[in-house]
Amino acid sequence: MTGNQDQEQLVEQEVKKFQVVVDLYYKYRNSLGWGLMTVLTIGAESIFSNVVFKCPCNATWNTSYGMVFLLVPTLVLSILGFMMRGPNERLLDSCTKCCSSGFMDICLFCWSLTWTSLLWPLMWIAMALVEGTFTECASSGTVSTAESLCSKIFASSTKDYENCVNELPLVPCNKATVSEVQDLLKVLKAQSQVTGWILVLVIILIFLINAVVKYVCPTNTFKEEHFRYIYKQRENDIFQIQAIEHASKLAKENVQHFFNQQSENSSKMHLPNTEEWKTISSSQTSDKYYSPLHEYVEKHKNVSQTQS
Repeated sequence: MTGNQDQEQLVEQEVKKFQVVVDLYYKYRNSLGWGLMTVLTIGAESIFSNVVFKCPCNATWNTSYGMVFLLVPTLVLSILGFMMRGPNERLLDSCTKCCSSGFMDICLFCWSLTWTSLLWPLMWIAMALVEGTFTECASSGTVSTAESLCSKIFASSTKDYENCVNELPLVPCNKATVSEVQDLLKVLKAQSQVTGWILVLVIILIFLINAVVKYVCPTNTFKEEHFRYIYKQRENDIFQIQAIEHASKLAKENVQHFFNQQSENSSKMHLPNTEEWKTISSSQTSDKYYSPLHEYVEKHKNVSQTQS
């Protein structure tokens, strides 16, 4: 018996250590996830621009090749952003419910979901524009860009103009035979970098507008909003602990029943149904409640008191 008790104590200690790691993960998972994705976005863009990307320097392929490297990672990052942001903030459920109800809250929830999910794609595009590698290749292959740039240094009816239009796709590879045409690479890079810095400025302005709207529009006081923020944090922490305990008891009951189905000593436990899970998973709640779970519990208490 002593050996079994010691073994159980060792297992319990290991479970507690593991639980500490799990608690830290759930507490900082948003910050860790966003920080990791930001570093990966910056690193991936640098690797793609300097190592993977090789402009074909061909009038047929330059534009499509450059746009693929610019837009496909943007689409992938958008999907990852929605996948990571939606479950964490439960905004997808709220957008669905707002759409069905038709309230103005759909604008707030869906805007928050869309903006935060598109942050990494916008970061990728801004960095790619400032770097200029993708856009130099893509722009050099477009007819309109070639005609616009070449007409500024050569007359459109001359042979030099025709050579300029034909040799502009070779500029990203430094293969243009005419020096004036090769110098147009600086113009392409400048156009790309200016556009990139404008996009960076737009992102910063949207951040500022979000911050102003967040702290100015709420009807509650700053102290109450701060209290609500603390309450939700503590509710999540306590919910995590209680959920682990409840799940452990239910799992133990099921395992005992599986191995000893004739024993009926365990008491019946309540397991929330699908509608109850959906109710507490919503991001919408009335002003007099601090969270969907708080609202559910209070309403359930009122119904129980009315029935009694």
